[in-house]
Amino acid sequence: RLGDPIRLAIMSATLDVDNEMDYWGHEAVHYNTNGGTHPVEMLHRPSLSPAQAVWELITEYQRTGIMVFVSGRYEAEQVRVELESIAAKNKTEHGPIEIVSVTGSSSATERDNASALPTGKVKVLIGTTVIESGNSLLWVNGGVSSGVAKNLEIYGNAHRVQESPLPQQRIIQQKGRVGRFGPGVFSLVHPLSLEVRPMTIPPAIQRLLLTEVVMTAASHQIGVEDLTFSALETPPAHALDTAVDRLKK
Repeated sequence: RLGDPIRLAIMSATLDVDNEMDYWGHEAVHYNTNGGTHPVEMLHRPSLSPAQAVWELITEYQRTGIMVFVSGRYEAEQVRVELESIAAKNKTEHGPIEIVSVTGSSSATERDNASALPTGKVKVLIGTTVIESGNSLLWVNGGVSSGVAKNLEIYGNAHRVQESPLPQQRIIQQKGRVGRFGPGVFSLVHPLSLEVRPMTIPPAIQRLLLTEVVMTAASHQIGVEDLTFSALETPPAHALDTAVDRLKK
């Protein structure tokens, strides 16, 4: 409103600088700063459930603050119930374990309580994607990842939520939460190890059939030839023609 140009700052430890510079053009300026986390030991435990992996970190690796990354609210509740059962059957020197959960539907108060310092010797925070970013918790020194996420996939007129393996970049981001303030241990319980996963996953518009995009455009009297996309999310050249052919059939 004041007539001054907008100044946009984009910051991330996992930022793809080349893609950003291609998108924003040569007028954009970027800076690199040196930094890192404390050492984090990576474990691959495909035979364990998330709750069992948490118990291993507590009893075998003496972790006292653990973040558990799962794909949804139902999965978070499953981990909580199983972990409470394991803890009830196997007493430890740490005493009762404080277990809290955070999902997309959690209130601000619930999120604050989940992030607060432990009330006892061991605290476990179970959460969905909402705890992956923006959380640097002083008390966290261990982590467990289910290695999967839920995505909304669109196939023509059919919509479905599908669970799929996380790419390397997401797991690395999760792992980074563990080594913020000291050495940590991180356990991946999915059959796919970190090394065999793709670094990133293409956006949905580059993977799925675009019939719904074509139909939505048509409903607004926009022709396929008039559609434009951002540089980072341009669909394959044949994708729109394929969608039109599918609708004609």
